[in-house]
Amino acid sequence: MRKKVDLYGLDAMYNYMDPGSDAALSASIAGAYEKGEPIVAYYWEPTWLSGKYDLVILEDAPYDPDKFPNGETAFPSVPLTVCVNPDFKQKNQEFCEFLSKYKTSSALTSESLLYLQDNDLDDYTVAAKWFLKEHDELLSQWLSADKADLVRKALTS
Repeated sequence: MRKKVDLYGLDAMYNYMDPGSDAALSASIAGAYEKGEPIVAYYWEPTWLSGKYDLVILEDAPYDPDKFPNGETAFPSVPLTVCVNPDFKQKNQEFCEFLSKYKTSSALTSESLLYLQDNDLDDYTVAAKWFLKEHDELLSQWLSADKADLVRKALTS
């Protein structure tokens, strides 16, 4: 990150700081945003921060393994793969069908993480129920009609 700051000339306008932990970094970003102070930060998504604040994502050159060590490109993306072992698939075909249809976005996940943060929750079940009520349309994409109806009934009881 220090190399990026120097490469883009941000060292002339900003003080580079390494807060040392996720909690300190997110507090620094949130604090500066709340005060209306200018800030440039590197953070990942999805996160409650991008769910709460209107952040602008700055584009960097596409990842290049040769240029990356000099700070010249974006970080490499990290692919996410959902997988199960063959025994699990054989015993849980309906669940695997759901997993094959499951799709979400960073924005939706950030929204859920913000709900957890704003409500000081550590119970993901509460957040999941809230999320499914807020985004009922996803049930029809992820589940068969009869299964989606069962979930909807369970959410209202």
